[in-house]
Amino acid sequence: MAEAISAQVTDGGVHWRDGSAAPWALSGDWLRDNCHCASCRHPGNGQKLYEIVDLPDDLQATAAEVLADGSLRVHWSDGHRSDYTAAWLR
Repeated sequence: MAEAISAQVTDGGVHWRDGSAAPWALSGDWLRDNCHCASCRHPGNGQKLYEIVDLPDDLQATAAEVLADGSLRVHWSDGHRSDYTAAWLR
């Protein structure tokens, strides 16, 4: 059902919609703070490698796309890229 999934970036965050659920918003701050890439989380224990106060005050999601596997990829104004699996987001 990946073709029914879309993502949209607005001032309110990233909105996720699929054919079976009403749209709901994910806070951009929450998403960025929960990035699980190797630059953000220790690969062995999952501990966050930065403090949220270290992120730019004007950080914004600049684009979002749904990948072929249904995961959500978010591009950030500081050049960072985050991927979130659909299973983890739900």
